[in-house]
Amino acid sequence: MENKKTSAPKLDLTKRIKLRMEMCKQEVTKGNSIILPLVIDD
Repeated sequence: MENKKTSAPKLDLTKRIKLRMEMCKQEVTKGNSIILPLVIDD
């Protein structure tokens, strides 16, 4: 019972980290898609 209680918050934390990582990836890809065309146009 105690193990489940302690493991639940850990899972929540990893989920939050994964979400943040994916959001960062999306931001990076957004930035690249904006930067790449500019570089190609030059």
